[in-house]
Amino acid sequence: MIKLIIILTSTLALTVGITQYKVVPTKADVRFTLYEKNGVEEGVLTGLTGEMIWDSSNLAQCKLTASIPVSTINSGIEERDAILRGKDFFDVAKYPTINIKSTKITKTDTGYTAACTLSAKQVSKPIQFYFKQPILTDTTSTLQGYFIINRLQWGIGSKTDGIGTKVKIDVTVPVVKAG
Repeated sequence: MIKLIIILTSTLALTVGITQYKVVPTKADVRFTLYEKNGVEEGVLTGLTGEMIWDSSNLAQCKLTASIPVSTINSGIEERDAILRGKDFFDVAKYPTINIKSTKITKTDTGYTAACTLSAKQVSKPIQFYFKQPILTDTTSTLQGYFIINRLQWGIGSKTDGIGTKVKIDVTVPVVKAG
């Protein structure tokens, strides 16, 4: 009986600092920057959903997951957006979302790095998501960070489509304590 109490107390002590948060989809800010030879193209995606499980004293227990509908892509030019949603790029009719799931989070000198798997168009590849210390309150938090990808690794467009391959995604994601 004493061993059971010790085990339960130890388990409780390990989970006390862990907090689960849910993304506030209407307030999430997801911006992309596409680097081209002649400059940059920018736009946004909306409708991000996901969760953050956070305990800065126990990073092994921390997790980030997110999903965003690609149909919400908005570069400010509807003709371009229709092309991006089409079969040659995101093919949103067949692959409606992009998903990210962390596999490991580590502390750095400037914040944190999350090793993640990014899945788009049935292709899953590792990425590094760099983010600042989450701004925590009793019931809310904000996650700010970015990652950079080569879109061709996920079969998004082609080398000959005339646009750059390097894409930076910046996110500011308000979350609320779950439960």
